[in-house]
Formats: sequence, C-alpha cells, structure tokens
Amino acid sequence: MEKIQLQNQAPATPHPIVIAGALVQGKENYLTIGAYGGMAIQPPVIYISSMKSHFTNAGIKETGFFSINVPSARMVKETDYCGLVSGRDTDKSVVFTSFYGKEKNAPMIRECPINALCKLVKTVKLPQQ
Repeated sequence: MEKIQLQNQAPATPHPIVIAGALVQGKENYLTIGAYGGMAIQPPVIYISSMKSHFTNAGIKETGFFSINVPSARMVKETDYCGLVSGRDTDKSVVFTSFYGKEKNAPMIRECPINALCKLVKTVKLPQQ
C-alpha cells in the first residue's frame, strides 16, 4: 500500500474523549471534549480545545477552574449526550453524580474512574478556518 502524506493537518493519533466540568452561573455543567490534547511541559499542564461558543467556556472564564473527567466505556450514552446538548438549554448537572475537592472550584464526576481539577492558566485563540 502506498503511503499517504497529510498536508496541513494534525497527525491522526488517538486521544481519549474527556468530559470537562465547570460551574456556570453557579450551576454544575459538563461538556464532552473530543480535542483533549493531554499534558504538555513541566509543571504538568493539561490542555483542551473547545469552540468559543460553548456554554461551559463562560464558567471556566468566570471561575478560572475546570475539571477533566475520563469516562469509562460504560458511560458512552451519557458522554455522547453531554456533547449533543447545550447547558444553555439543558440541565446537565443531573446526568452525573458530582463531587468537589476541598476548594469546590469545579465539579468532578464520581462515575468517572479518572478526575483532575485544573486551574486555567492561559486561553489561546486559534485561527478559524
């Protein structure tokens, strides 16, 4: 088979789907993130990519915190649902059992096997195509 060279595209590498959690106007909200890049540099920095129009972004900017929650394969319906509906119109706080760390900065999902509380360090605006 002949090799295909990608032009001006990110490499096709697998990335886990994650669910970002944030307090938006004082209410728990969750957003499925397909563009989770993982960790970069030291100290550990987790980066996510979210379109400007997503409702959860307002909460992240407002509080300066968000959570990253890695769902199990059994959570595919809930994960998909959180990516299909907007927190502007739907109360997604009832989809999961939320819990908080000591500081109560951002909701995390008890049903997810991996959770991380993250502090917003920098927002990078990328060019739109």
